[in-house]
Amino acid sequence: MSGVFSGYFVLKPVLLLFFLRMLSLYQGQISACSVPESQGMTALLGSTILLPCNFLPDYPDYNTQVNNSIVWIRNESDYLVEITLSGISKFWKNHAASFETFPLMAAKGNFSLLLKTTRMEDAGSYHCKLFNGIDCIVENKVTKLDVVDNLEGIQNRYMNTTFIIAVGVGCGSVIIIIIIVSSLVLYRARKKQHGQRRHQHSLKTNEFVGNSTAQSETRYNQIYKNIIYRH
Repeated sequence: MSGVFSGYFVLKPVLLLFFLRMLSLYQGQISACSVPESQGMTALLGSTILLPCNFLPDYPDYNTQVNNSIVWIRNESDYLVEITLSGISKFWKNHAASFETFPLMAAKGNFSLLLKTTRMEDAGSYHCKLFNGIDCIVENKVTKLDVVDNLEGIQNRYMNTTFIIAVGVGCGSVIIIIIIVSSLVLYRARKKQHGQRRHQHSLKTNEFVGNSTAQSETRYNQIYKNIIYRH
């Protein structure tokens, strides 16, 4: 009886490590990754959308450890799936019914996640992180997903984005034109000022030459008169 009791509660090392890892993930006891850049995506309610995640072979610490794996997390707390570098997927809860992975693409560093039927509650931030055991090594680009129930919503979001871009480009163009015009005005003012200085310098030079010539003629006449007077 004691053998059965002890065997019932003693876990194998592999199961124990797996249990500790799951417990750490759920409690958030993992090292923090650096915050990556984010991208926005909009999906139509009920549609299928691909959430991209690519780790290139030269990505830092990507394939240096055998137990490295990719973990998809929604809103920093809802763990969706873990994908090993060999492409084996382990889903949390019942997420396998909503998401699909691509095992054959894992060897190329592609760990994208397919959301098969988009629901309103699927909106949020999707994080694709590289783990070594329970430690997060690096995080890939964050995808912020919005879900709309009609095409008009997508068009409005697109129009708003286009309008913002157009306003930004327009303001930038106006600023550039102002800089160019200001530079031309400043250049012409400096050029005019430089011309006035040259003109004033020329007048002073001519005045100096005229005075020198007059002084020379006066001196010459005086010398001439002295010579005549002596004779």
